[in-house]
Amino acid sequence: YELGDATLVRAGGASNTNFRVEAGSGQYLLRLHTAGEFDRAAIAAELSWRAQVSAAVPQARQAPVPNRSGELIT
Repeated sequence: YELGDATLVRAGGASNTNFRVEAGSGQYLLRLHTAGEFDRAAIAAELSWRAQVSAAVPQARQAPVPNRSGELIT
C-alpha cells in the first residue's frame, strides 16, 4: 500500500479485528477478518457494496483501497 511510516491504533470490532491506520497520506481502516467467520465471496461482496456506496455518496467515509495488484482482499 506504500503508506510509508504508519501508526496502527486498535479500533475494536465484534467479529473482526480493526485498526485505524494513520499515515502521511491519510487515515484508513484495516480490517482483519476472523478465520471461518465469512468466506471470501461474502467479504468481496461487502467490499464491492462499500465501493459502490462511496462512489455514489460523497459523504461516505469507508471506501475500500485496492492493494498493489488491484484486489480488495489481501
